[in-house]
Amino acid sequence: MKSDGLVMPATALNEPGPVYLRLAGVLEGMIRHQSLRPGDRVPSVRRFGRQQHVSVPTSKNAYAALEDRGSLRRSNFFSVNSSCVVRAGRGGGEKFLGF
Repeated sequence: MKSDGLVMPATALNEPGPVYLRLAGVLEGMIRHQSLRPGDRVPSVRRFGRQQHVSVPTSKNAYAALEDRGSLRRSNFFSVNSSCVVRAGRGGGEKFLGF
């Protein structure tokens, strides 16, 4: 099954809490580990829901949670917000801002 690397790990299925927050956590982890970088487009809400085997409202809630936290921004599509990464000066690379 091709899914563009945006698959919720099986371990996330066993974690407590609402599914949409677990999905948001998976995307935040991908941002933190630079699998998703600032400016990258993420799948549409509908496509993400299909990839994760969840309803459209669940994937929409996950994206909304990330948008509220400043991790994603929406124009005509969702993308990773560049303000969640700070570029360090000398000797450092990029630093992830926590949520």
